[in-house]
Amino acid sequence: MKLNQILLTIILGAALSFCTTVWAQGGGAPAQGGSAPAQSGDASGNPDFSLVTKAVDTNGDGKMSRAEWTSKGLPTSSFDMFEKGRDYVTQKDYEENAAPSGIDLNGDGKLTVEEFVEFDRSMSGGGAPGGAAPAGQGGEHK
Repeated sequence: MKLNQILLTIILGAALSFCTTVWAQGGGAPAQGGSAPAQSGDASGNPDFSLVTKAVDTNGDGKMSRAEWTSKGLPTSSFDMFEKGRDYVTQKDYEENAAPSGIDLNGDGKLTVEEFVEFDRSMSGGGAPGGAAPAGQGGEHK
């Protein structure tokens, strides 16, 4: 393996590890829309996941396969956390785990694939939600 490939593998592994840790601990950006953030282990404050399930479970079998999950751009680190060795994820898996506060970006109580992907991007250092550069990292040149 070339040195560049090794470095890229290490960086990507660290980013995925960070996202999984944040998700598992129920952390993340502050909740928007006035809803109380979910606490670690308390999934009662989770936004509705049914829009994600409907978009991802393309064959309608109630199981979101790794192929279905990744085809929508969802983070594999989250899939790996939920799948429990079965190679699929269900709506119930999500409902049993506290979602990180702030994942429902527009605060409407419903999680979409787009919000999930954007939240993961912002948590993994890919910019603030909405595609903007994080504060203090704008495109200005001095």
